[in-house]
Amino acid sequence: MEYFLQRIKDYLTELKGNKRSLLIWGLSVAVLMAIYAWTRPTLFISISSFHPETNTTGMGFNPENPISFILGSGRETVEGTMMIGVLKSRNLSEGISGDSIPGPRGPVLLADSILNNLPPNYNPIVWISGLFSEDAPLPLRNKKIQAGRVIRGGLTLTTTEEGFIKMEVAAFRPELAGLIADKMIDALSAYYKEQKTAKAEANVVFFNIRADSIRKELDTAAAEMAYYQDKNRYRNDARNTLYLTKKQVEIGYLQEMYTQLIISAETAKSQLKQDTPIIQVLDYPEPPYIVLAKSLVVYGIAGLILGLMLGAAWTMRNFIIEDLLVLIRNEDPEQRASGGDNPTAQTTEYSQKD
Repeated sequence: MEYFLQRIKDYLTELKGNKRSLLIWGLSVAVLMAIYAWTRPTLFISISSFHPETNTTGMGFNPENPISFILGSGRETVEGTMMIGVLKSRNLSEGISGDSIPGPRGPVLLADSILNNLPPNYNPIVWISGLFSEDAPLPLRNKKIQAGRVIRGGLTLTTTEEGFIKMEVAAFRPELAGLIADKMIDALSAYYKEQKTAKAEANVVFFNIRADSIRKELDTAAAEMAYYQDKNRYRNDARNTLYLTKKQVEIGYLQEMYTQLIISAETAKSQLKQDTPIIQVLDYPEPPYIVLAKSLVVYGIAGLILGLMLGAAWTMRNFIIEDLLVLIRNEDPEQRASGGDNPTAQTTEYSQKD
């Protein structure tokens, strides 16, 4: 215990003796962070809120919580992977990035508009690699992938107290922020409609096939009963009565099944013709959009704290290395047997210099 208290005192003494170095570290990083904040392009954020159709029964979705289908479950599934919501999926973001939008000289690809308006330092890896390679046109697939990453990176989804989904889309151009939000809502609505239509069409096919099968069984049973009645019209015994009763019950059961299947098929057909809005939009992403402030003070304070931490780590590097060596020696059985487990006996040239 005395050893650790002494080490803490050594740390504090070393830090007090290097105040100027710590201050230089802190101010340097703070200035760099402030420069980054000043040169960082302005972000525009569009806000919209909407809600999926509450009656999702028969669509393959969770009727009790359709919002989880859009936002994701937030927990691991049986396979051990996180369930990603539709709005955060690659298919949706990359799909809308391949759409055309109006441009000053005609229609342009949304992916081109997004990538052309990114600052040079948006992705440090891409920026650094671009310094050592010549610019070459990207294939359409790569454009959609990169633009989809940008869309997902600027997308924030929350739920309001009323149960609506609040979607915030950030972009470096105000018109892009609103345009991407509109595209996301339209794509989500189209996805819902596609799933709903596919489910209804599958139900129509299933109910029609099953109704035809029941109809054949019903015709067969009715024909067998008519043949039996013609052949045994003069019989009046118990066996004859029992057989006719069983056939009548069977025919009635098949008639009921056939009627229910026809009703279900007609209901599924009517769902295909319904044109009700699947996504109920409460607030559309309309200007004026929120302008994200550059926050020079916040970046400067964060840089100052980060710089002081880096400076302290650099100043205390000798002590940290020395303590790590002590820990390694204490983990070695031979060192412990020879007295290496006594940290007070461990001294190095670094502490002797002090």
